[in-house]
Amino acid sequence: MTSRQLCAFYFTDLGEGLFECKTFGRPRKQAPGTGFSNLLSHLNSKHAGYATEYAELHASATPLIATFGFVDETKRNIYQWMDWLTQRNLPFTEVRNKATRAVVTMQSMTVKTLKRYMRHVALAFGHIIAKEMGQSFGLLFDGWTCHSLHFLAIFVVYEWNGERSQRLLSLSPMDDDQTAPAHLEHIETVMGVYDKNIGMVRFVDGDNCATNQSLATLTGIPLIGCASHRFSLAFKRFLEGYQTQIDQAQNLMIQLHHTKNAAARAKVTMFKPIKANATR
Repeated sequence: MTSRQLCAFYFTDLGEGLFECKTFGRPRKQAPGTGFSNLLSHLNSKHAGYATEYAELHASATPLIATFGFVDETKRNIYQWMDWLTQRNLPFTEVRNKATRAVVTMQSMTVKTLKRYMRHVALAFGHIIAKEMGQSFGLLFDGWTCHSLHFLAIFVVYEWNGERSQRLLSLSPMDDDQTAPAHLEHIETVMGVYDKNIGMVRFVDGDNCATNQSLATLTGIPLIGCASHRFSLAFKRFLEGYQTQIDQAQNLMIQLHHTKNAAARAKVTMFKPIKANATR
């Protein structure tokens, strides 16, 4: 623990070199740039065993932003709003929700201000990811279509400090078509944001669809296909010899859905019939 962390924990910064003890409520003066001797003197005389108490309280707890040093109320308010929204997966517009503002302790904030600071945080964190990625890494990606928009999520996998690390690089819509060249162009654009290029990619991981296979052929990068997809294909091949029994079971499920049959079934079991589909 550092003197800065101890003082940030036991005192409230009142500004202009004044700090108020959170226990006794008496302000003490500590001129900027002169260390923390006056505040530590108060702790030594009034808070016996403060160092041990601090260590025990923070042994298993997640550190708060205030413990990293003196944080002004504006920065703390911004951090708490961002933490509130991201931890609960809430929209940015939540900051102007009257019900939310009635129960939170943070000061009010506009959506425009929140977005501005979110962009700053994303940019700073992007620099950290780019540094950790290095010059050799793998990519995981998967697509999702909602109405007329097709989104592509791209994750990066790399080794950092001897451990496997995985980060989300991008989750954004694709403006063009969904062909392999369009995917490649999209991935190269994302790589450029982190000052990387496709030549640094050692492998790609995605579904065993034709687009991904074509992308692997186009780039010459090994494709690690979806293991569950391969298992599904293998299991379907295994069941080919039992197609007659499968058809009979499917027909039975259909018959049990009929009104009269459903009433009779409900008398003997609580289970309901499920018909097979393309994914089950």
